[in-house]
Amino acid sequence: MSKGCASSTSNICAVGQKTNAFEKMDQLQFKGDVQSYQIDAITVVQELFDSKANMIDHALSKVVKSFEGRSKTIQFRIADDINNTTDTGKLNIFDMIQSCCADVAAVGDGKSKPTRQISEVPKCSHCGKKGHTAKECFQLHPEKKGNNRSRRHGKESKGDEPCKRPGHLGHAGKDCIQAKKERESKTQHRDSSKVSMAKSSLSQMIEKIERGSCRTNHVIAQAKKSELQEEGIVLSLCDGMGCAARALQDLDMVPSHYIGVEINPAARKVAQNLNPPSSRFQGIDHSRFSDVMKITESDIEKLGKGAVDKVFFGAPCEDFSFLRLLPNRSGKKSSNPRPGLDGPEGQILRKCIQILQWVLQFNPSATCFVENVNFSDLKDDWKEVCRSPCDRTILDCGRLEPE
Repeated sequence: MSKGCASSTSNICAVGQKTNAFEKMDQLQFKGDVQSYQIDAITVVQELFDSKANMIDHALSKVVKSFEGRSKTIQFRIADDINNTTDTGKLNIFDMIQSCCADVAAVGDGKSKPTRQISEVPKCSHCGKKGHTAKECFQLHPEKKGNNRSRRHGKESKGDEPCKRPGHLGHAGKDCIQAKKERESKTQHRDSSKVSMAKSSLSQMIEKIERGSCRTNHVIAQAKKSELQEEGIVLSLCDGMGCAARALQDLDMVPSHYIGVEINPAARKVAQNLNPPSSRFQGIDHSRFSDVMKITESDIEKLGKGAVDKVFFGAPCEDFSFLRLLPNRSGKKSSNPRPGLDGPEGQILRKCIQILQWVLQFNPSATCFVENVNFSDLKDDWKEVCRSPCDRTILDCGRLEPE
């Protein structure tokens, strides 16, 4: 028992020593005296070396400080994670940040925000009457009672009429705060209704596309099941809206035959409209396969040896995504948010890789382009993917600069 206490105390001391060393480095400043600065700088740097701090320690100290004044709970939790780790260099700081952000998103930052009910009626601090504040009080500001020009002909403008709400005295209708709030509430409701109508219109359009009764700029035409070419075939798994076909046409790399595999009928309709048959491109052939999970090795062999030139697929990424770590709309977290290749969507990626291996078995010179999220932290799944015959490149869009 005493050993555990001693170990915990030494960890806390180590963390405190590193934190103090970082703070002293931040405070180091040249004030004109060379000798004093030299002594201070050497002392501070030596303390930093003695603390055995690394880049992870520096990053963790900044992360903890970023929650200062916002969430003590998160700060204590990060400190606890650090204390329970013997080597911070092996600590996965990215998972820690993701988990902390998920908790903040679920419960908030602990800062309550003042709210005011719409039905709340203000009360004037000068005359004591309800319905207006001292800024709109006629007794303090008689000039606000009305415009003299509008009263020359014995008429009072509509905006200058006194408020007719029960219990509201001493202010004009246009200055009634409660009326303003009700108007704002109606505007917000009207805007939300527009969004609901837009969603409803989108749903209706999708239903029409699925029935084949939606008129678009292109004539919907399904590529007929024609004879396969002996070479130059493109196989696109999880084809979606046919982006690969569109890109190949734009790059003047038009295939002799494009086979799209897509289970969603609405997506197939969109793909056909995005890639209509022309003199250059015969259209997308959706007639051969529709479900990736039902394709067999025999199906690939029947396409012909050496006939497939390119393979594309972007399998669903939900079972690998870090966003699954965040709570759902009801604020609850899943017991297994990232099941990986064993999940219902992850199995599709595993099947696509198997199909790719079959393609390369009968078409050794075929090339492939595969896209998904980075899930290298799922060690076993990543090893399985790395055994596939593709070169893997991890792109961090946050570090890419536009040309």
